[in-house]
This record gives sequence, C-alpha cells and structure tokens, in this order.
Amino acid sequence: MLLDSGNLVLIEGTEKGESLWESFKYPTDTFLQGMEIDAILTLASWRNKDDPGWGDFVFKVDDRERDNHFITMNKSLPYWKSGGKIPISDKIPHIVDNLLTNINTTASNPNSTIKKPFKKDDYNGSRLVITFDGYIEYRNWVKLQKSWQLIWREPKDRCSIFNACGNFGSCNATNSLACKCLPGFKPIDPEKWNSGDFSGGCNRVTQCGKNDTFVTVKLMSAGKPDSERYQTDDETECRNECLRSCPCKAYSLQAAKNTSLRRGDSSTSTRSCSIWLEDPRDLQEGYADGSLSLLVRVSSSDLEGNIQQPPEDRSPTKRTSFLVIIVSIVPCTSYLVNLESIRSDQRSKELLKLDTQKRINYLINSAEFEQEDGESIDVLFFDFESILAATDGFSDSNKLEQGGYGPVYKGIFLGGQEIAMKRLSSASGQGLQEFKNEVVLIAKLQHRNLVRLRGYCVQGEEKILLYEYMPNKSLDSFIFGILSPLPVILHLDS
Repeated sequence: MLLDSGNLVLIEGTEKGESLWESFKYPTDTFLQGMEIDAILTLASWRNKDDPGWGDFVFKVDDRERDNHFITMNKSLPYWKSGGKIPISDKIPHIVDNLLTNINTTASNPNSTIKKPFKKDDYNGSRLVITFDGYIEYRNWVKLQKSWQLIWREPKDRCSIFNACGNFGSCNATNSLACKCLPGFKPIDPEKWNSGDFSGGCNRVTQCGKNDTFVTVKLMSAGKPDSERYQTDDETECRNECLRSCPCKAYSLQAAKNTSLRRGDSSTSTRSCSIWLEDPRDLQEGYADGSLSLLVRVSSSDLEGNIQQPPEDRSPTKRTSFLVIIVSIVPCTSYLVNLESIRSDQRSKELLKLDTQKRINYLINSAEFEQEDGESIDVLFFDFESILAATDGFSDSNKLEQGGYGPVYKGIFLGGQEIAMKRLSSASGQGLQEFKNEVVLIAKLQHRNLVRLRGYCVQGEEKILLYEYMPNKSLDSFIFGILSPLPVILHLDS
C-alpha cells in the first residue's frame, strides 16, 4: 500500500493487517517528510550518478552524541561531522534538523518541537539526499520551475571534510594549497603531501623532551579534545598540566561552558582548560583573529627565529665602520632590487599570458569544472552560501532583470561590494561546456566597453556568473534600448 506520505507499506492480509515492511524504515539515498532518523536508520549513497547500487558514503546519527550527524566513507572512515568541532561549527540548520526529527513547524512557530503524524497537506516539497560523491543536500521542489532547488549542502568546502589535512595539519580553504603543517612539524610522507594527498598529516620534527614549549595557533575550529576539561582562570596551571607528560600534545583555555569539574565540586572560574592527549586533528584556519587559540607543544629548537646570535660588539670603532658600510650599501641594494623587480614583473606577465592561454585550452577540453579551474585566469570562485546571503536568497527585491538565459540579481557582499549575478536557468539550454567557455573567454577578454567578469559559482545544478555591477546599465542599453541617447563618445580604438 502506498500512503499519502510516499511510504510504501507491505501489509499482511487485509488493509488493517500487520505491517511487515515499510520503505520509510529502509530508505536508500533519500530522506522524506514523515521519516524519523534514529540510530538504526541510515542513508546510503549511489555507486555513481547512474548506478543505484550501494556506494561509498553513508549518512547517519552519531551514537555517542544524538544531536550530531556524520557521513562515513567506505562504511567506517569519518568523512564529515555536524558539530564535531570546538567552537561548534557545521551545525545542521533548523529546517534540516526538523525534517530529520519529524517535527512539524509553521511560519508562526518555526522553532516548534512538537511531533505530529504526517498529513498530506503538511508536505512542503523538501527532501534530504546523500549524493554519490559524498554530499548531504537539502532540496526544495520549485513548482514554477519544475525542478529541485539546492538550499543547503555539506561539506561546504575542502576544509569541511573531516581531518582534511591529517593530524597536526591545518586547513584553509581560501589558499591555493589548502593544507600546511603546524610550526615545528613536517609532513609524514613528503612525496604524497607534495602531490596533494594530505591525509597522512604531520609529525614533530624533534620528539618530546625537556626543551619543549608551546606555539599559539589561531583557528576557526578544531577537533574536540579527548580528555575531560576542568575550570580554571590560571593559564600557567593549564600549561603545566600539559607539560607534565609527553602524551599531552596541546591545550586551550576558553570560556567555560558545560565543563566537567575535575578540581573540587564547585568553581567560580570563567574559563576551562581543554587538554589534547591524542594528536590534534580536524584543524581549520580562518581569519587572523580566529575564535580558538590552540597552544601546540613543540620543541623550542624547531621554531623559526630561535637561532642563537653571537654577543654584539659595542666598540665605537666597529660601530662607526658598520654604519658607513650600511650607508654605502643601501642605495646600491635599492637600485638592484628595483631593477630586478621590474624585470620580474615583465617575466611574470609574459608567463601569465602564456599560462592563461594553456589554461583556457585545457578547461574547454576538460570534462569537469571545479573551484580550482579559475585560479590561473584571475577568476574568483564564490561558494553558493555566500551568494544566497548576498542576494537575500535571490529575493525579488534584488532582481534586476529577466534575461534569455536566466534572471539577473544584484548582490551585496561583506564590505558593501556590489555585484551583478546571472543565474543560468536549466531551461536556457546552456550546459556545462557552454558555461565553461563563457567563463574562460570573458575572463580572457579585457576591454573598456565590456563588463568585467568578477567570478563564478558551480554547485550541483546551479551555474552562476558574477559581473561588475553597473548602476547606469550597460552600453547595449543605450545603443539598442529605449533609454536616452548615448551620452558618451566612443574612442576610435573601441
């Protein structure tokens, strides 16, 4: 029997007989309204986009922390975790969490925690899918476009993948080389590391000893510590606790929150000491003032700039000679540096021009198009979440016009930067190949009368081009449109 919810139920005997099997209790790669996630129910990815056989990725509840979910690869290896870091990050949005827990919400009460039996009228056209390539996606059905719209997806970038850079490796998705070893550490397998395989991580250059100190690393998030925390306002106490034995690899002193007290039954401390007895992993860099300061234990001899300098000779004669030499050398050095800088700039421009041409030919002939593809042609990659935020979810108030290939929106990014975005519709007929051609060719063309391409976004079915925003509209509006006569004179070389 197929119910209104979409649940296919196998019943013994009559319609009121015992339920022998339900599709909602044994889903494949899709989670629908009316289902309820638990420790048993899992979503399994397809083998590839055309083969529904059992794939490499599984989405399920964390048995130890029921509010968290994670994706495993090859049935056991952790691939992504929700809320698996400190400070808590990668949290699942309310709309997704409510879908997973079968909680009905309304516009007047979006934070409702009341579970209700599913009714046909409750269906809002949403579903959760684990894709064959390891993404968990929340999609909504758009009736007018008759297509699924991507609302949320994880992992959102390379650094959201669990322990992307291995132990003692930090990840920064904005860098061309996402991973690097912490100060005082080196890649365990340099050959694999240099080839782009960072999974092996890093280890200390010098093993634990009496000469150990700590280096402070500013992070957006880090894997949770594996020892219990205790409250203290004394950083020296936290530091000494870590120095007592070599198994302690790092510590962090943070604002106290849900800590277990190890020093007595009560405490008025406002901070907690977290200790890492195992190698720190899942480290993610961010801005210079990252929200987490992790103090990692290293040998002082392995830190840069720790080379002992000979005592300074302060005799007047040597000091005067030294100043004369410096005054003589500085002008010559400045001239040589400037000359070499000019030559280097010329060589770089020539190499960039040659590299751009090769890159364009490669991209047009390649089968894939990813974020890294735009790095050599001065085109920025924008993630879909930042575009949603800049356009207020592609609201009608930000819509500039409806073009033949899709709508054009105005977006405002952090800092007030205004960008025009062309969101290519599936009905435009423009496939990935045509989209690639447009990106690389417009990026290559530079002309005073052409709008500059500022970036692009490819995520799932979404293909978006980001152009320089022109408040007075583009040149073609004056030439072919109904606006006032052209108020400018074109140059002869145009």
